[in-house]
Amino acid sequence: LYGNAVLTRLPILDVVIQPLPCTESTPERVTYPRGAIAVTVRGPDGKPLRFISTHFQHNVPEDRLAEAKAINKLIGRDDKVPTILAGDMNAVPDAEPIRELLKRWSNATDKPASPTAPSGKPTSRIDYIFYRPASMFRVSHSEVLADSMASDHRPVLAVFEMPVR
Repeated sequence: LYGNAVLTRLPILDVVIQPLPCTESTPERVTYPRGAIAVTVRGPDGKPLRFISTHFQHNVPEDRLAEAKAINKLIGRDDKVPTILAGDMNAVPDAEPIRELLKRWSNATDKPASPTAPSGKPTSRIDYIFYRPASMFRVSHSEVLADSMASDHRPVLAVFEMPVR
C-alpha cells in the first residue's frame, strides 16, 4: 500500500530502514506505519553519499513532529557523510515539523516555495528536499515540475553541486 525508495545508478554501500514514531490506527482514524530508508552510495568521487526517502504521517500532526525529531536524532547529527533527505513531509513550510528539520538540515526549496499538492492544481507545499552539511553542497537549481501524471503530488527537483572532498 505504501513505501519509500531510493533509485540510483551508483554502487550501494549500505541500506538502513528506520521505523519512525507512529500512532496506532483505530477504526476512527486510519494511520500507516512510517519509516525512512537511508541508502549510502559510492559517490562519483569514490566517497560515501547518503540519500534518505521518507513520507510523514498524513493525518496526525503530532506524529509529523515526532517523525521530524526522530530523523534529526537518528540521522541529522552525522556530518561525516553528505546527506540528502527527500519526501512528503505533509507539512507546510512554516509548520512545526519543518521548523524542527531546519534545526539540522538546509532546505533546497525554490524561493518562494512553489506548491506541490494536489498535483492537478497545487495549493500547498508539503514535499521537500533537504541536505546536510550545508558546506558540502551548493544548490544550483530547484523547482517543482509541472507534472500531474506520476503522483497525487508534483515532483520536486533540486540540482546539487559538491565541492571536491
